[in-house]
Amino acid sequence: MVSSWFIEAVPPLRYLLYNVGFILLTILIFGVPLTYVIHQKLHLFKMIKYGFSSWLAFSFLLDIWQPPLAWGANGTLLITNLGSLVGTSVDYMSGWFWLKVFPSINQIFIGKISLLFVFVYFLTPILIAFIIALILRPKELARLFLKQM
Repeated sequence: MVSSWFIEAVPPLRYLLYNVGFILLTILIFGVPLTYVIHQKLHLFKMIKYGFSSWLAFSFLLDIWQPPLAWGANGTLLITNLGSLVGTSVDYMSGWFWLKVFPSINQIFIGKISLLFVFVYFLTPILIAFIIALILRPKELARLFLKQM
């Protein structure tokens, strides 16, 4: 049974409430080792920054394409049972966001593929990759990849 206040909350809030434990775990599991490998000591702010960037990468770049998809290619919501945890999924939240920003985005774009589907499953991961690069800063991002080579 799901609480009514949780179902009635906006999708970004549901997503953050559901994933707060995962955010903290990725800060601990990925932020601590990355900070230690890069800086040879632990910095709290850098641990949070690297861990949060790791969580964004796993959540928005990998989990968004993990089935079941929330939005169909024609822009319709595939899982209509709002009592389920579909409101906490990345693709549902990003579809909700794009529909709020561009209310008429649910138009057929190419063939039977809607513009909403393109924005949710292709544009959102690209934008998140840019946000991750901005969080890590390009200089640190280049240093991270150069250390691995």
